[in-house]
Amino acid sequence: WNLNNRGRYSSEKLDNCVRTAQNNVDPEIRVEAFRCIQDTMLEEHAFIPTYERARVYVVDPDLRDFVRRQVGADVDVARAYLVPPSNGDAQAAAAADTSLGGQ
Repeated sequence: WNLNNRGRYSSEKLDNCVRTAQNNVDPEIRVEAFRCIQDTMLEEHAFIPTYERARVYVVDPDLRDFVRRQVGADVDVARAYLVPPSNGDAQAAAAADTSLGGQ
């Protein structure tokens, strides 16, 4: 059904289930067709999930409009911005910088 079938998997039963799902608009028929697809793939070991990528991000609590997505580009910082520190925070940051050898 697509060019990602590198293992050359073939199943007439699965093809029939897919055709049924593609050619019907009745929700009950489609649900049953998708159930057939899932059951067939599991029964025939059509795929073996072996890898799931995980990523960990550390995000500054002052970062706003930082977007994480489940689908598509994972991180979106197109509209992200940092909230300016308050006066007290700025003084504390300057003191910390000075103690680390900053100017």
